[in-house]
Amino acid sequence: MEFTDLVIIARKIYRIKDQKDKEAKNAIENSYEDDFLNLLFEQLKNKKLYVDSNIFMAKPNKAVDRFFDEFTSYDNIKITMPREQYEEIYNLKRSDEESSSKAARDAFRRIEKLVDSKHIDILDLKDMPADSSSYADPIFIKMIIDDLKSEKQVYFITEDKDLKIRLKSQIESKQLNENNIVICSFETLYNDKYNIVDEERRRIKKGEEIDEFFAKLQTDSLKDKMLDKVVSFLK
Repeated sequence: MEFTDLVIIARKIYRIKDQKDKEAKNAIENSYEDDFLNLLFEQLKNKKLYVDSNIFMAKPNKAVDRFFDEFTSYDNIKITMPREQYEEIYNLKRSDEESSSKAARDAFRRIEKLVDSKHIDILDLKDMPADSSSYADPIFIKMIIDDLKSEKQVYFITEDKDLKIRLKSQIESKQLNENNIVICSFETLYNDKYNIVDEERRRIKKGEEIDEFFAKLQTDSLKDKMLDKVVSFLK
């Protein structure tokens, strides 16, 4: 066999190995992403869910698109969208700035899918667009505060740090129950998915080990041994 033939074979072997490594890495990544989204949507059940415009308007990417697509798997989870938020996005769609206009169009693509699958409630939407001054942040704060006053469980997903601060300040000043609300960044959660999933997997494994331990205690032989030890101790 010629040296050049060996080089060709070696390259083929390397490409096959490299492809298998990539497939294995993708499988692990997909496994973490699946478990992360399952955990997130389990948390969203029975919650009043608000999703800020910056999530709807995020650049198309695997994480955000999968998040919105995942809603179709859950009949009992809906996003609540105030009319002002919808109008705010609509006004940005007409913006002269292409980046804002495109982000708004991406948002409407996601919103339409949620409307079609009945996973979003757009409140008090009018037949005609409202004025161009629609601004959602104060409405979010008012609606969430009202929800907390009614002892509702709320989940708010936003990347807006200023809005988070204002909302938390209102919750504290009105002495509302902070345990009834989760305010989080989707980007932060997604970037921490490995830690989140690993922690849950450890919790499940520990629970299984405890169940296995107690299952073993139910066997007659172990019961007899424990009874013997108790009897000998009492003597």
